[in-house]
Amino acid sequence: MSDPVTTLQLAEPPLVVSLDVGTSSVRAAVYDRLGRSIRGCDARRAHGFRTAADGTSEADAEHLLELVCQCLDQTVEQGRLERGSIVALTGCTFAGSLVGVDRDGRAVTPVVTYADTRSQACAVELRESLDAFTKGLAMSREMK
Repeated sequence: MSDPVTTLQLAEPPLVVSLDVGTSSVRAAVYDRLGRSIRGCDARRAHGFRTAADGTSEADAEHLLELVCQCLDQTVEQGRLERGSIVALTGCTFAGSLVGVDRDGRAVTPVVTYADTRSQACAVELRESLDAFTKGLAMSREMK
């Protein structure tokens, strides 16, 4: 089933921009109050993660930001949207990822994605040490 679509002329305000930073692309689209996408008010830019044999799965934060800006610009320009016609921006991104930022909010690391497995050995070690610690706590409580 496809999303309902309408034209800008038939769209019922207010309008909302939806932004999706996904695993393979960045997408933006405009929807009216009835949830109908506005024909011609959308954009998509492909991207990918950098992966390596050591378990690396990263994305370039600055590149993703540039793609977001391109998609938003294209969406607004294509639709020739009037100032103030968009009342909200919604967004979603790929699951559980991390990026280090400086105090000005600028990325200082790549985006480490949910698929990165470089910390797997450390996670196992941490889990084992926490299990030993919690077992020790339980035993000390039983002795009281």
